[in-house]
Amino acid sequence: MLLIFTIKKECKLDMLLLKRIGNICKNFIEKLKNYDGNNIDVRNYVLQNKESMEFLEKMSDLMNLLIPLYEKEGKVRLNIAMGCTGGKHRSVVIANKISSFFSSMKYIVNLNHRDIHKN
Repeated sequence: MLLIFTIKKECKLDMLLLKRIGNICKNFIEKLKNYDGNNIDVRNYVLQNKESMEFLEKMSDLMNLLIPLYEKEGKVRLNIAMGCTGGKHRSVVIANKISSFFSSMKYIVNLNHRDIHKN
């Protein structure tokens, strides 16, 4: 089972991977700030960014390497946290994509956008 969630500040869970992605797609446009990463326009804006796509590609490569090793050790749970400045735009988009990636591989995924409704 994979727990993927977005964070604004600290994370107190035991994480295999905690990645702050505030440097990806940094120049967010004002007209989208009132929406979250589940909005199609926000999603498209973040994913059109070269760094976002490169990050997702590298993240997929890393997970394809690590997950079989993790399973070989008998681990049944993998926690991944993504964070950005507000915890509701970039990290939500990236976490959604990572969740889709794992779901397509038939893993059980628990996706939680912890800070999406915080100001």
